[in-house]
Amino acid sequence: MSKAEGNVGTEARSNLLPLYLKNRRVGKVHSKFNNGLNVQFDDVLIYVGCSGTPLSPFGLNIEEEKLKAILRSVQIDQMVVHKEKKLNFL
Repeated sequence: MSKAEGNVGTEARSNLLPLYLKNRRVGKVHSKFNNGLNVQFDDVLIYVGCSGTPLSPFGLNIEEEKLKAILRSVQIDQMVVHKEKKLNFL
């Protein structure tokens, strides 16, 4: 597992995440789970999980309340835009 970088409070991201997202701008919600979701950019899946859980080598962990809000509102195949080091669910 990768070391986390970019810690903001209880949020963390994989060291590998910037490498995978470097030239990728538009993706989609691939799958949803009770405690996270996968976002697909071309052939790469990025896992968005909850703080306090193990960090995926290809993912990020966010605060539980933020994750719950995202899970309530997103749908499979919904567009996701990577811009300025953020994932925007449209």
